[in-house]
Amino acid sequence: MNEIIFMPAAGEQRIPDETLARGKPPRRATRYGKLALLATRALGEISNERLGLIVGTALGPHESTSQVHNDMMDFGDAGVSPTAFSHSVHNVAAAYIAQALNIHGPCLTVTDFEDVATRCRQLAECWLAEGTCDAVLVVIIDEAGFVFDKIEAEFGAPFAGIRESAQAFLLTKGST
Repeated sequence: MNEIIFMPAAGEQRIPDETLARGKPPRRATRYGKLALLATRALGEISNERLGLIVGTALGPHESTSQVHNDMMDFGDAGVSPTAFSHSVHNVAAAYIAQALNIHGPCLTVTDFEDVATRCRQLAECWLAEGTCDAVLVVIIDEAGFVFDKIEAEFGAPFAGIRESAQAFLLTKGST
């Protein structure tokens, strides 16, 4: 199993587009999407033949989701940007990765507050055992934001031990 972990520098708010994965960065990518691409970049070249993709997250792109909800309350449905809405769904990271790596295999986003990495690994092992794909790229991602800040302020500790990070694992039949 290959494992790459990306942890942004403390207090770093901006991820330059030129640090992103292969090719042209997606237009108007949010921090959540950029973190996902950074995690996959460090793996180098990955064969996309019979490659599956699983993205795991505890809270997803909660900053974008909250902004869309706020816009809906302030301006109604018609006042919400379609681009902002598309960046507010949990599967946006999987879309960025699949596009950057030209993945055409199965793709799924898993949300779990307690142990998302284990859930993703279990699903990857099932796909490999069933022959659904020959390799599975698993990316675990969460972004820092006001939700984490509120939880930490309330309970004095990070939510389920989660901090902003992006991790990528490439699992193959012999590696699980």
